[in-house]
Amino acid sequence: MVDVSKTVADRLTYSEQVIQAIEVQGAAVIGGITSNVGGQFPRDVVVSAVIAWLGSHLRGAHDALRSADLAHNLELTDDAGPRRERDEATTALRQQLIAASNVVRGAHGDAFSTAVGLEAALEERPDLLLTQGRSIVGALRGTAAPAVQTPGVRLDRAALTDAIEVTAARLADALTTVRREEREAQSTLSARDQAMSRWARVYAGVGEVFSGLCTLAGLDDLASKVRPTARRRAGIPDGPVTPPPV
Repeated sequence: MVDVSKTVADRLTYSEQVIQAIEVQGAAVIGGITSNVGGQFPRDVVVSAVIAWLGSHLRGAHDALRSADLAHNLELTDDAGPRRERDEATTALRQQLIAASNVVRGAHGDAFSTAVGLEAALEERPDLLLTQGRSIVGALRGTAAPAVQTPGVRLDRAALTDAIEVTAARLADALTTVRREEREAQSTLSARDQAMSRWARVYAGVGEVFSGLCTLAGLDDLASKVRPTARRRAGIPDGPVTPPPV
């Protein structure tokens, strides 16, 4: 099961606080404003409708960010299988090339093994190792081999190159899948970042407006609770205030 990332979860905690405050304390805010402002409040402004809209608007941004983050995390989870297959195929090709080097060197000598590329250091990157393996296959098929140097040793070069080619094809398929998954992950990350930017704008706006309404209503504690401070906007948990050095 995929969970929301901590970065997003901390932000959602604060927007949920504002949403719950609007839903639970909205009537108290309306009552306080009516009591404190009285007949000075414009008749064509329906405070209850404004407060309800603030809550629904923030809820939309809140839910959109949560969904986008879950989608991105699910995509990252899906990447594990293709990456594991890529790593296993890379290891298999590396081992095969090392074994081929030993066999070819034993049958035809160092000079031929070097000529076909089997004595070169193996590449670390999977894509470069794939290129190296395919180059070795081409060289083994296209280079005339000297006579067998060890009596009784027989090398089936066709079978050897076919086996390397099968493993190289496996690695190529794995690399293609990983690249596709990386593109998809980038797409979900961009969507998550856009949702987070929208959340930040809506949370700050709604929080500031509702906090101001709470202040007008005389509910200072509630105003402080829902006010979008710099820490809350950044998704940083509220902590004790450190006094300045004396």
